[in-house]
Amino acid sequence: MRKFFLALLCITASYAPNAYAAEPTIDDAGAARLQKSFTEILDYVKTVYGPDIFGTQTPPLIFEGDLKVEKQSTFYSITWPHMYYQEPAGTKIDLGVMAFNAVPGDKDGDWKMTMALPASYAMTDPDGKVIKINIGAQNTVALFNESLGYFTKYDANFENITLSGAEEALKVFKIEKVHLLSNLSEESDKTLSGPFDLSFNDISIEAADNTDAVKVHIGRIGLDGKIDKFTPVSLKEYKEKLSKYAETLKSLHPTDAGAPQANIDPKAMIDMFSDLYSFNMNGAEAKYSLQDLTITSNDENLKNLNIKSAYFMAGTNGLLSDKGSMDLGLGYSNLKIDPLKPGYEGSIPENVNISLRAQKIPVQILTTLGKNSLAAIGSNPDMAAMAGMGFVMKLPAILSQAGTEVIVKDTFIKGGLYNAAIDGKLVADLNAVASATGSFNGVFEGLDDLYALAEKNAANPDFPDASTFASVLQPLGMLKAFGKPGSGPSGKPAYLYDLKLTPEGKFLINGQDLSPPQGQQGQLP
Repeated sequence: MRKFFLALLCITASYAPNAYAAEPTIDDAGAARLQKSFTEILDYVKTVYGPDIFGTQTPPLIFEGDLKVEKQSTFYSITWPHMYYQEPAGTKIDLGVMAFNAVPGDKDGDWKMTMALPASYAMTDPDGKVIKINIGAQNTVALFNESLGYFTKYDANFENITLSGAEEALKVFKIEKVHLLSNLSEESDKTLSGPFDLSFNDISIEAADNTDAVKVHIGRIGLDGKIDKFTPVSLKEYKEKLSKYAETLKSLHPTDAGAPQANIDPKAMIDMFSDLYSFNMNGAEAKYSLQDLTITSNDENLKNLNIKSAYFMAGTNGLLSDKGSMDLGLGYSNLKIDPLKPGYEGSIPENVNISLRAQKIPVQILTTLGKNSLAAIGSNPDMAAMAGMGFVMKLPAILSQAGTEVIVKDTFIKGGLYNAAIDGKLVADLNAVASATGSFNGVFEGLDDLYALAEKNAANPDFPDASTFASVLQPLGMLKAFGKPGSGPSGKPAYLYDLKLTPEGKFLINGQDLSPPQGQQGQLP
């Protein structure tokens, strides 16, 4: 408790306007407000994870003890009830007790807090075997918004996380540090904006000695992102929505025999999902990433696998306007495999990146059209196909009027022998035969070397994967035939590609029309 009180003093000092800020007022009124807020949170958890909403037979979470808010000399202490999960088959997961210390924040309704999770989480199977997740050290500071009913800011650090009781399968399981961050700030229009982060750092996993002795080490696994102008919904409001759709939610739960419910109302389903999952914000971005993955084993076919980094990201912006954008990206770098199968030298994609961006999206127009289509389907489910067709038919004109573009950039695939890249864009155009025009530039450096390797392996009757390389000879040959000889980004011989989708609907590569003859299913030469 002393450590968390010291942390609370530190966070209070960091927020204080000057070094001589007055001590916080600790009184019965403050305790009553915190009791009310945390009781509402507890009621929400019991509602969502209890038996009523989803119609389950056994509550997933069981609570023992009371929620307690107590006045201390210079802060409030909050003790959450003991939680555990009890499966009908007998498995029990003990989630322990959470504790909070709180002082009033700089604004009325804000509370600065520290939080302590249980030092361990235990799972006991029906035979009495216990597996524990242990937390060696932790430090969490947060800002609780009373009117919203949840934390808008928090910085949580957990260290030396280990697993015990599973030694038969895992000799080592350790995470040096877990970091959880949210830094949402209220703007003048009462919306919330800011970054968030969840990361697992320095992860070590080692299989037991009686297996293949697989060892895994990961430098970092993370989820990073940001939210822009999010209109918050209070916990109380969201609970009221859940209660409103209780019967619809119950209809989603299978019958005792495992069959779907027969009384699902399509209109109620559409209304529920539109209401529960319609969040108002200008944009959001999330990036899943991995760094420094190393896998080793005593398997002669795969002793080492390394990836320097990998990621997947998705983002939106301008959702409150008619000039929105969407981004999508994924890739990895420095893939190394040891030993590499003979004959594959230089052919493995060691670095890959794909980056797509759609911009000038008329978000509000499309949102209105989508809502109208859903409303039509809800009123008459038999008209679903017609409503969907109407949406699709209107889409080209809407996108064309907005000048919507899809941009491809920083997209490449690299191996030891080759480097292929492409960039360009598509533009919506209602007057075009294909409802779009496009222009792309591509370059394939090392294509001759890759083709020679495939040709050599395909012609070798003793090569185990000859058929695999034979299958890629034709597409590689087509790329050679349609490409224009030139130089790549590193100055090495390459094939260049000027790709165009014309208003007439023709697809050109370096001026050569590859469009199939009208009315025929033409084949590429």
